[in-house]
Amino acid sequence: MSSYSEIIKILLIAFPLMFALMLFTTGNRGVQSNKILGFFMIITSIQFLFVIDLGSIELINLGYYIAIPLMFANAPLLYYYVVKLTSEKSINNKVFLLHFLPSLIILIINIITYSQLSDEIKLLILNQQPLTSISASDTYLFNIYKTVYQISSLYIYNIQVIIYGILMLMRYFRHRKTIKLYFSYTEKISLQWILLFILIFWGITAYELFLYDLYRDFYHYILFAYIGFVGYFGFKQHDIYVQEIIEDSNNKTKIIIEERSVEVKELESINNDPSPILNTNEKTERISSKQVNEYVSRLEAIMITDKPHLNSNLNISELAEILGVHRNTLSMIINDFYHKNFFLFINEYRIEEAKKKLIDHNFDNLSIEGIAKSVGFNSKSVFNPAFKNITGVTPAEYKKQYSL
Repeated sequence: MSSYSEIIKILLIAFPLMFALMLFTTGNRGVQSNKILGFFMIITSIQFLFVIDLGSIELINLGYYIAIPLMFANAPLLYYYVVKLTSEKSINNKVFLLHFLPSLIILIINIITYSQLSDEIKLLILNQQPLTSISASDTYLFNIYKTVYQISSLYIYNIQVIIYGILMLMRYFRHRKTIKLYFSYTEKISLQWILLFILIFWGITAYELFLYDLYRDFYHYILFAYIGFVGYFGFKQHDIYVQEIIEDSNNKTKIIIEERSVEVKELESINNDPSPILNTNEKTERISSKQVNEYVSRLEAIMITDKPHLNSNLNISELAEILGVHRNTLSMIINDFYHKNFFLFINEYRIEEAKKKLIDHNFDNLSIEGIAKSVGFNSKSVFNPAFKNITGVTPAEYKKQYSL
């Protein structure tokens, strides 16, 4: 075996540990999603330590106990990580532990069966030699262990990867819609890298199933690149949903509440009901049509005078604070009164601001990108399609029309 292969094997153990250390000690410290990804990196490192042949019989022997159980913890951990990144609601961590039940069950079976085999039989298994003479008790235990090993590694694990991959995809696409209820921008929070991460996750599993025995060394290079990809983007990823801390009625304890979305389908139409009810996880608030009209008037006055949309990082909580209402109330008004999400509501104001500046000669010194950033867009690549989607023309075409 080449020296490069040996180096890669060692790096596959050390590389995840390095990322785990970074995720636990630097970057977004205290963010739970970082901790989950850090645990995934630690488990990955332990898996490689047991599975990769480094010449230690003791490690391989120990690996026969826990290699498969650890493998079954991979997909739930990755799904848990995606859930923490994409969920605007609080997660019951204790209930989520049920996802790791298959891993625990397989670990218990392995301990009961493999640990009871004689040292002689274990040595034959480790050296992959045929079992020529074996006692009836060893035969019984070995058959159970072998059956569990084959069924779990060849069938159940692959089914698990498909199911959790689908669940992660569902979370990802739901997130892409949900963020537009809360944020006026999508840069750095759209999680496009998660989509590629899921596809690679599926691809590696397919490689293990069909090509591992043919190109084993190349498989290690792929894993090394995959760990680097997940570690790099995971370390760079910022927390998305803001948490707010409120005090309870006795002012003795603090309760952390994560951002929650408004279930628009549960809201009664403002136009048809003079007293629509806002249903949230935190409280039920009755808002009259008169209150709605007052809120709308105040909101439009704020948008014209204070121009909060010029803040490129504006989110719904910040605007709700300026308006003096709960963020769920504001979300309801924007969705039911304007029939828009928060993202479109804010960006329409930004586009209107941009239209004025594009034809105002006082801003001729600004490029289109400069105008985009001055009205609250983070980049020209986001501004141009948003402008065309609303006006039907590009910013350059719009400016040309009015400069003739």
